[in-house]
Amino acid sequence: MTILGSGEVVRQWCELELIDHYSLMIDPIAIGKGESLFAGLKSAQSLKLESTKTFTYGSVLLSYKKQKTPFV
Repeated sequence: MTILGSGEVVRQWCELELIDHYSLMIDPIAIGKGESLFAGLKSAQSLKLESTKTFTYGSVLLSYKKQKTPFV
């Protein structure tokens, strides 16, 4: 499933541990201000960078996989 442009849905699903893979597109456009995708989460997310792709127009696609955290 792909979620476009809804940080609130991503944060809610992240808290419920429903997301195991993130593909984040970083665009080189200055908009002045914005909201962090992971702002306000109650727990830290342990992610591992799996791949990157740079496009000729300057954008970068970052693919992360959620790391399994062992039970202690």
